[in-house]
Amino acid sequence: MFILKLFWAVVQVVFLIAVAAWLYFTLTGEVSINWGAYKISTTAGVAAAVLFTILTIIIFFAHIIGDLVRLPSDISRKMRDNRRAKGHQALLRAMSSAGAGDFKNAYYLAHRAQKFLPESEQGLALLLQAHAAKSRGQDANATAAFEALIKNPDTSVLGVQGLLQKRVLDGDVRGALDMARTQAANYPKNAHLLRPVYDLERRNKLWNDALITLGKLQKAGVIARDEANLDRAVLWIIVGDMAAAVNETDQALRAYKHAYHAAPKFAPTILRLSRTHLKLGQRYRAVSLAKRAIEKHFHPSFIGLWVDLVPQDKNLRWFEWLVEHAPPSAAALNALAKAAIDLSLWGEAKSALMRAEKIEPTKDIYRLWVELEEKNNAPQHIIRQWLDRLESAQPEKGWVCKKTSRNFVDYTPVVEPETLFNTLEWGDVLGAKLPAKMDMLLSPAPLHDIVH
Repeated sequence: MFILKLFWAVVQVVFLIAVAAWLYFTLTGEVSINWGAYKISTTAGVAAAVLFTILTIIIFFAHIIGDLVRLPSDISRKMRDNRRAKGHQALLRAMSSAGAGDFKNAYYLAHRAQKFLPESEQGLALLLQAHAAKSRGQDANATAAFEALIKNPDTSVLGVQGLLQKRVLDGDVRGALDMARTQAANYPKNAHLLRPVYDLERRNKLWNDALITLGKLQKAGVIARDEANLDRAVLWIIVGDMAAAVNETDQALRAYKHAYHAAPKFAPTILRLSRTHLKLGQRYRAVSLAKRAIEKHFHPSFIGLWVDLVPQDKNLRWFEWLVEHAPPSAAALNALAKAAIDLSLWGEAKSALMRAEKIEPTKDIYRLWVELEEKNNAPQHIIRQWLDRLESAQPEKGWVCKKTSRNFVDYTPVVEPETLFNTLEWGDVLGAKLPAKMDMLLSPAPLHDIVH
């Protein structure tokens, strides 16, 4: 590098000499300068060469002066760069120590990195300090680090989340909510601080407050529209379930309508709204809603709804319509077979079960085969064959919590005692089913961790 700089300096000097020589030998004529009693006469080439040399010297010294003026700031910037480099090196080593489980050294290195890094880049160092101190049981140091994060607008969300999680783990969920609301009010332009407010309002079961906060989060773009609409539907389902639990059916209906407006394809909303119409004696509306849902966005849970809506005369045509208008479904054919068995229509029942078995051979199908053969007084060895198939058949489908793997007969928006929000999915039922009860929503429960 030094040789290249020296070579470039030589090239510049040679170039300047060449330009001065060219001016000296190529320009002709004379130049006279009169200044009072003094008169200077010379050739044009000499005058141009001298003028060029003087300008070059002025520019050279101007650069030197500029460098001297900038020298303090250059030294300061160099020192800052060196400190930043040391800070990043300490931060990298702190992360390696934390990954290796050496939280004492991780805390020391993170603290060292914080001292070297500028304030705008101290977020990760402070976060490492907090988690290292927390892992060592030093709650005071962890709290101090999280509070330092809050003071910086760029890292305030990390600080708030850390302090909130600490309070939640200590069992002070209400205090965590008050803290989250205070921080959101202190930084109104930081919409992301509303997210922990929303999560904690759900944990404190303040459903109406959560609906308001959800609207703010969607408006600020923190939560996407589809996710917000699904959450809104689940919140309205909770409100409706609480009203239904105390026999306030009209209020429950209004809540379920809000849920349906937010997410018209969400199966639990359709199930509740249709059954509430039926409970209020509005059978036509209940059936119309169920038919529209089955035809446009079928869900296997609609089979149970359709069974609830069956006419009192148990018309087989009711289930034939289901099979015709729903996508190919073993559950729909199973319902048709069950209706045929109840009406002693053995041929229709066998035909439906054979079709269902080709789609998805589940345990429910073989239970009906056993029931059918028993009512037909079939030989025991035939019934035994169906029982053997029952043992090895695929499990039934139902509502399963994706967090705890527990099974539920009906969809419940909040899984207790963990207070898990909207974690049920339709899938294979594993083990014994646990019924979902409406009064679970009103019971106290221990806390889990902060989500999101």
